[in-house]
Amino acid sequence: AGGAGDRKPGAGGGCDALKISRSLTVGYDAGPWLAARTGVGRYSRELAAALGRLGTRVVPYAVALRGSSDSGVRRWRVPARIAQWLWRRWDRPAITGLTGRVDLVHGTNFVLPALGGIPGVVTIHDLSFLRSDVFPGGKRLNDLVPWSIDRAALVLTPTAAVGDEVRDHFRLSGDRLRVTPEGVAGVFFGATPLGEAALASLGVTRPFAVAVGTIEPRKNLDRLL
Repeated sequence: AGGAGDRKPGAGGGCDALKISRSLTVGYDAGPWLAARTGVGRYSRELAAALGRLGTRVVPYAVALRGSSDSGVRRWRVPARIAQWLWRRWDRPAITGLTGRVDLVHGTNFVLPALGGIPGVVTIHDLSFLRSDVFPGGKRLNDLVPWSIDRAALVLTPTAAVGDEVRDHFRLSGDRLRVTPEGVAGVFFGATPLGEAALASLGVTRPFAVAVGTIEPRKNLDRLL
């Protein structure tokens, strides 16, 4: 997973090929929608909805054997690890065989598929997959992330701190990386603190702290407690 020389834009011609346009059709990795909802799942759903409101046509796709069904997602029901092996070895089958004709592909969850010659954008949420206590399945990202970055016309990170880590670790030039801060859904703007009766119904008394996330060593819940 270490850096290796100057990275070059992948198939599709680099950043100049990514013109901001409301008429774009985007092949969009919706795989996180099919599993238990996590931060990446929330990110990918909210971003897809926002792109749709801007007039971008989003074509959700997923390559997964298991997981819930979503009628709006075009899907290959095969194990993701098998598809990823084929993509890395032979750069096929191109994801356009599933999405149809699109202007670009957005890998929302660390990995770009075989692109079939069109531009790809990949979101790298963090570098937690490099840790020894990596989340289940995360070890595959040690190979898949640098391979995806090599072929991406643009790499997105949610924070400048992650952007700096990605740039340094993968020796990525600044013009191929963009920090795209995650927004706040409108539902939160109407939120108010729970009253005492509501808290009591949940068995909660003040003072309390709330940790929202999966139970994994990397979340450092021991320190929170």
